[in-house]
Amino acid sequence: MSTRYQFSRWLAAMVVVLWMIVKPGSSQSNDSSNTVDMPIRSFCGPVDVMSPTVFFTNLNSTFASLRKELSRKGVYFARSNNLGNADSVYGTTQCRRYLSTAKCLSCFDIGVSILTARCTTQNGAYVILDDCFIR
Repeated sequence: MSTRYQFSRWLAAMVVVLWMIVKPGSSQSNDSSNTVDMPIRSFCGPVDVMSPTVFFTNLNSTFASLRKELSRKGVYFARSNNLGNADSVYGTTQCRRYLSTAKCLSCFDIGVSILTARCTTQNGAYVILDDCFIR
């Protein structure tokens, strides 16, 4: 290789590195004015539940318990489970710390509606939104 070609490659690499250092970054805004909770990613497990009636009873109980825990002022993380009968349900949720309790609950409610619409009888699911996640 010629030295001119090597210099061109080195210069191109330096331009890319400099651009990566200087360009403005983009990330989640850290203000409380975000009013849109868009799903970033969701997943529904591949296995159906054994008893839908028991599963939905356990699922609704777990969601209610998670929501009750989040409704306490200053709580941003909750976990719950319902181990009744064959279809046990484990749940975890977390909100960003800068959210008010009302916005955290709103994000949770949106996440629950997404999960129940997309993952009807699948065992195992999660949704990640702008301001919270539910698993």
